[in-house]
Amino acid sequence: MNILIVGLGLIGGSFCRTIKKHTTDTVLGMDIDQNTVNQAVESGAIDRQANFEDISIADLTFVCLYPQQTIDFITEHASQFKPGSVVADTCGIKNRIVSNCEKALLPYGVHFVGIHPMAGREFSGFSYSTDSLFQGASFIVTASKQSNPDAVNLVTDLAVRMGFGEIVRTSP
Repeated sequence: MNILIVGLGLIGGSFCRTIKKHTTDTVLGMDIDQNTVNQAVESGAIDRQANFEDISIADLTFVCLYPQQTIDFITEHASQFKPGSVVADTCGIKNRIVSNCEKALLPYGVHFVGIHPMAGREFSGFSYSTDSLFQGASFIVTASKQSNPDAVNLVTDLAVRMGFGEIVRTSP
């Protein structure tokens, strides 16, 4: 599976490292800071830097940005995501994210799943990302009435493989 991570800070970087550690999936990474991308490639956290054309080859995309940036990125690139693919965010707020992102992606046959990993550190940035940040942590899935069950299962199955301890399903 091709997995794209947009935003390689603490959470995005830890997603990359953890997925690489526990799966054989291809991980592509995208960030506005080229030094961060270089660090992610050199450390083996990602297989290679992603460009905007790579959005169309990702089977699963995690957008690990601030809330408004998440909405803006997904809305701006909605037509580029691979039809049938899954897009998930990692924001701590959900209602506005889920409703805006579902509305943007639905016309293109792309599935959205709101998630929130209950993990973090007192530091931020890729340099502090680890492949064990999520070990035993709760993984919150905020499925809506429009959520595709197969998409939700894809994301939660990956969370289990990543070492999350508990999958919590709730409304946005």
